[in-house]
Amino acid sequence: MKYLIFIFLVLQLNSTAFGSGENNPPAGDTLRSHELDLGIEFGTTRLYRGIKSSSNPYLRPSVMYTSPGGFYAGLASYISLDSGHVDETDLSAGYELVHRKRTTLSLEFIHYFFRNNQLANAEVKNEVEFFWRQDFGTVLTSKLYFDLDFGNGTIDKSVTFDLSHEFIVEEAFNEDASLSIIPSFSVTAGSLNLVRKVKKDIVNAGFGVTNYDLSLALEYYIGRFILSPELVYDFPVSKKIPLLQKTKKSDPVSYFTASVIFVID
Repeated sequence: MKYLIFIFLVLQLNSTAFGSGENNPPAGDTLRSHELDLGIEFGTTRLYRGIKSSSNPYLRPSVMYTSPGGFYAGLASYISLDSGHVDETDLSAGYELVHRKRTTLSLEFIHYFFRNNQLANAEVKNEVEFFWRQDFGTVLTSKLYFDLDFGNGTIDKSVTFDLSHEFIVEEAFNEDASLSIIPSFSVTAGSLNLVRKVKKDIVNAGFGVTNYDLSLALEYYIGRFILSPELVYDFPVSKKIPLLQKTKKSDPVSYFTASVIFVID
């Protein structure tokens, strides 16, 4: 994991040092407007760092506001289609520290409300996330997430490294539409002390690699709508990894999500 982060830092420094001014304008030069996103997502199952949280399909309505200055805030809820109950509600607020053509840095705070205390992340009360996105021309997009999860007297840390490439099809099925095809790979390392309070099969929750993900996402832009189906294949770590031991082996899990977002600006 540390070698992946080192490669990311080297690529980012090269991109910043040798990128042209046109591709890297000063922060604040990118023009933005007020934006309100209304979304609804369907998912077949829920995972949290390689741990199956719920096998029930869900709906996730959400609303997100973004200001021209980079502040954003959102509200989202997970509704179980099995019970009809709201299992979880997330209240978030963040700020884009840097917003350039190729580089985005942001800091976000999330507060969680849980009705279903059997979810793998049900002991997480608050989360602070630092996000770094770097585009390397038309070749790769890298994303790096640093997370601190706060519970009752316990803090979990995690790092997620993501690499993706975007294939863009202009005028897809409509002259005013475009289609993005985005394959990606990600790896997450972290501690699971808060998860261990819920999932008793975790016997050691020291810092280590928790899971790998392969995904294929489509993003279809037409008018004010964004349609986004995605297929994810998750590989949990083996119980043999000494820093993160489980009483039983976790099998790979595939799941599907699909969302519709309506953009108001």
